[in-house]
Amino acid sequence: MIRNEKHVTMRTCGFAFTTTGRPCANHVSEDDLFCRAGHPCAATTVHRAHIGRWAAHHGHVLPLGTGTSTPTAPDRRHRASLLLARALSHEDAEADGVCADSLLADPAVALALLGSPDTAPEARDAVVQRFGLVGALLVVAHEDRWQRHLAVLSGDADTTSAGDEVAAHLERLVKHFPHLDALGLEMLLNDIDRAESGVSTDQVAAARHRLHAAYAVAARDGSEVSHHEYMDSLNEVLKMTRPAVAS
Repeated sequence: MIRNEKHVTMRTCGFAFTTTGRPCANHVSEDDLFCRAGHPCAATTVHRAHIGRWAAHHGHVLPLGTGTSTPTAPDRRHRASLLLARALSHEDAEADGVCADSLLADPAVALALLGSPDTAPEARDAVVQRFGLVGALLVVAHEDRWQRHLAVLSGDADTTSAGDEVAAHLERLVKHFPHLDALGLEMLLNDIDRAESGVSTDQVAAARHRLHAAYAVAARDGSEVSHHEYMDSLNEVLKMTRPAVAS
């Protein structure tokens, strides 16, 4: 009897955390698009034995390679966009019993379930599905917090970047999200975008930030006023996109 067995090549997740640059390193097969933590899997293999020393570089701390090119830490906006796309393609996490509000209400639980690469992705999905892009940025902020937490425990607190403006804005998002109004949240999204891109926010980007902020506040508060603000923001964006669609 001859068995046709498929040879599966295993590799490690190449996602690099934005605060320290350290790779996630969860084991994935060549066919996997995401690791178990929900990180998009890079095509290159990252071996634990080749992690080596760490050095500061342009606001991040990245591993010094051993003959191979050093991976660049991905920007938070791209990571948040991937989380959003992934969460929206999955089943409703809250319907399965994962409550985003309860999860975020406890900082220790939020840090463990959103920041650690070893947890199941349902908690991330629940927060992103509930609060949209703002929820995705909350997840990214907790991933940053997790790496700072590990750095302190390991005695490598100097591996965090004090000059990382984006990380500072994300920390503000975590701390103040429960009571920020739509305008305050919109300004914070503008700050994150400007700090990461180095470019001032234009009118279209500002309108989209207003929409994302209003959506998150409406989902959080559930008030009639917040829902009206969301609909107004949505109409504003639609007015901007209609001429482009018509042309």
